[in-house]
Amino acid sequence: MAKADLARLFTEIIPACTNQDDVVVNQRVKRRLPPSKVVQSQKAMLEFDGIADWHEYVIFNESKNQLTVQDIDKFVQDLAKVRLFFPEYEGFKVIGVVSSLYIDTSVQNYAMGQGLLILTMKEGLMELQNEPGFKWREF
Repeated sequence: MAKADLARLFTEIIPACTNQDDVVVNQRVKRRLPPSKVVQSQKAMLEFDGIADWHEYVIFNESKNQLTVQDIDKFVQDLAKVRLFFPEYEGFKVIGVVSSLYIDTSVQNYAMGQGLLILTMKEGLMELQNEPGFKWREF
């Protein structure tokens, strides 16, 4: 997913965000927990394909060539841990976004049921696939 797609998404879902140039976007972000915070059964690292923030909102993006229900479940689990790995986003409204060139309708419905925003490729741009009025989940 291109940086511009995540920045543009803010202007589509947050009415107060009128200028995508104000959105800070980072791609391929990995974060490792300090050894003192790692417990034996826990992953020591999280990785996201994109992170974008604007004011009190932050989007975490997972992109896959072919998105599956299992990918969504793992992503939702990772979203539950973002404040541990990214303490700078404490107090932010966390939004999850999945993206792919094509997402099967049943997988799209599952993702929406989890409160995720969905982006797929349409005419050369990533386009929001959620139905009008969809309320994303705050993680």
